[in-house]
Amino acid sequence: MRRNFGQKIIDIVRKNTPIIIKNLKFNLLYFFIGKNKKHIPIDKFLLNNKEVRLYIPCELDNLHGRANIFKHMYLKEIFTPSSKNIKPDFLIAFGENLTKEHIDTFLKHKDLPIYFGEEAFLRSITMHNEACDPKYEKVHAFFFDDLWFHFNCHKASRIELMLNDKKLIITEEQKKRARNIIEMLVSNKITKYNHQPIYKPSIGRPGRKKVLVIEQAYMDSSIYGAGANDRTFDLMLKQAIAENPDADIIVKTHPEQVSGRRGGLKLAYYANLKQNEQIYPINIAINPYSLLEIVDKVYVCSSMFGLEALMAGKEVHCFGLPSYAGWGLTKDYLKCPRRKNKRTLEEMIYIIYVMYTTYFMEEEKIECEDLINYLIKLRQEYFDEYNVCKS
Repeated sequence: MRRNFGQKIIDIVRKNTPIIIKNLKFNLLYFFIGKNKKHIPIDKFLLNNKEVRLYIPCELDNLHGRANIFKHMYLKEIFTPSSKNIKPDFLIAFGENLTKEHIDTFLKHKDLPIYFGEEAFLRSITMHNEACDPKYEKVHAFFFDDLWFHFNCHKASRIELMLNDKKLIITEEQKKRARNIIEMLVSNKITKYNHQPIYKPSIGRPGRKKVLVIEQAYMDSSIYGAGANDRTFDLMLKQAIAENPDADIIVKTHPEQVSGRRGGLKLAYYANLKQNEQIYPINIAINPYSLLEIVDKVYVCSSMFGLEALMAGKEVHCFGLPSYAGWGLTKDYLKCPRRKNKRTLEEMIYIIYVMYTTYFMEEEKIECEDLINYLIKLRQEYFDEYNVCKS
């Protein structure tokens, strides 16, 4: 049923030749509406509150508390199916919870341009509803793709085309800027969510090499979108053990499972994994870069952790096809025939963090470096307020 719904939406909004997607978790929760007769550049969607509104294709009481996130975004109004006389000029679709109401809405607006949106790799201090002060939850960076979701490898997104374009040359000056961004992120340990404590963990046997296996949120769209499934995590762990028989295997539970979301720890992919002399499951709260400092290799399905591991200089094994895999930087267990180009790390970071991502601060568009500096300052305020350790 899920695949059929997803296929129907794809056919409606993109008018493409039908494609068969196995194990696809394609869902839509809400989308933005542009209210303007003139075209609004994509980087101004969320800046002009008179022209950007939010339509949720279900009533607010069906969102199970998720509606709280919208007050932290740059919006003028929120509409629901009971709202009257909605005449949008374009849509920006975001992911989760597909219902018949979503399909009906897209059928109603099937001739409109649609952009596929997602929160970017730099986002905020906390996740949704984890802080008393809204400033820690506010989203500051987005992906807006005119072709497809960046995390879904079953068809080409704009970011894939950019990375694959041999004519898109990243200059030496741009590579220098990318290296600076990498240095800022790694040295300051800035990631998507920045509320987790910073410290050096003590895990495993002294003197042993460490291999990190990364779990992801249960049934997350990025897993199925990357061509993977639930069995991928069993395969990934077995492969990590087989390829590193003398190393400590650290298995990291996803923060959303630790916090009780997605069914909590009981539905984690490695919920029943027990510690032994080689395997060390952990569900502690820790900044990703703090953990990366003690490991040699990282095994991921499609987690952003893999991209951060590349920036930290680690060997990365990918068992799905996230947007950063297939370009010669990762050891890939799946192949995408469309991805023919090779990219350096600096080229990839410049394309993703500078060209592809849109950053906002209040009612202004800002640069990547501006947001990094802001998150450094805001994180310290959060740590001081909530007494979070930083060693």
